[in-house]
Amino acid sequence: MTASTDQDAIKRAVKEIRRFYLVGRKTLAKHDRQLPWGKGPVLAAKLGWNRDKLEKARQFGREVSKREVNQLCRKIEDGGFRVTVQHVARLLSVKDPKRRWSFIDKTIEKNWSCRDLAVAIQQRMGRRQPRSGRKIRLKDRAYAVARLSELCVHWQRLYMAVKGNDNGDKAVGVQLPPGVRQELKACDSDIGRLYRRLLKERRR
Repeated sequence: MTASTDQDAIKRAVKEIRRFYLVGRKTLAKHDRQLPWGKGPVLAAKLGWNRDKLEKARQFGREVSKREVNQLCRKIEDGGFRVTVQHVARLLSVKDPKRRWSFIDKTIEKNWSCRDLAVAIQQRMGRRQPRSGRKIRLKDRAYAVARLSELCVHWQRLYMAVKGNDNGDKAVGVQLPPGVRQELKACDSDIGRLYRRLLKERRR
């Protein structure tokens, strides 16, 4: 990859980070606390994002000032490494501003991928512990697996009722905005994968 191509990639990354921030700020200006029901999936679909990315943009807009965004973009441009929106989303788990900037500097200095950054954050800050401090016992784990499996089955029944069947019967889902239907379909796909993993866990 040539130096000019590197610079082009960095410019695109900076532009996307600024857009990420701007979207977050605009949605916060209209709905500071939370988005109205159904609006999040529709807005995310219009942007070509998923709901999680939209919520991360709102968090970014809420917790970071415009001055800090400008500072971040200058660091990326001066450092010569493409820090992406995915990096920024990972950094939102770090609540201490000083630590955030430290991770940003290390990312640029060491050319960390998003995965490298996630590992570094986990190693330096540790996993979040349960509030009670109690370790999960085996019987608790088995119960959790069984309960999650039941919830997955319950979701699948509800989703089929909303979606309707292949015979063209009318269902509630046809009245929903396209973005909401798309989000429901993505959610069903994720829950399907989770259910298959839970089944494997129960066979152990």
